[in-house]
Amino acid sequence: MQKIQSANQKPAYLTIETNSKYREIKSCSRFSVQSGNVFRIFNKKDILYITADSNYSTIIFTDGQKVFTSKTLKYWELRLNDIDLLRTHKSFSVNKDFVTQINNTTSEIKLIGDVFVPVSRSMKKWVNHSFN
Repeated sequence: MQKIQSANQKPAYLTIETNSKYREIKSCSRFSVQSGNVFRIFNKKDILYITADSNYSTIIFTDGQKVFTSKTLKYWELRLNDIDLLRTHKSFSVNKDFVTQINNTTSEIKLIGDVFVPVSRSMKKWVNHSFN
């Protein structure tokens, strides 16, 4: 088991696959986003929602910070599979931990900080089922 630890953080674990042998390791609580030649490090638990525009995504954090990436929404959903992301629309995925209200009349989800995210007609049943 490979342990990864920073100075001010509890140990985090990664999954490593080598020649069909798996080492038992949990996922890391942080992730990086490349911006030019710089990698920026963020905490996964701070993601409020992710929005997509074609092959680009914007990750919005709880503190209001926005990070523009050249990756698709599907890429981020697969990479951040250990946090509870819920696809609400073709272009939106929200962190279920920050949902405060679901409005079926207006087809919107309210997140902390009075942020509203649309819910598509095709995803409405799935969204309602996810919270029951």
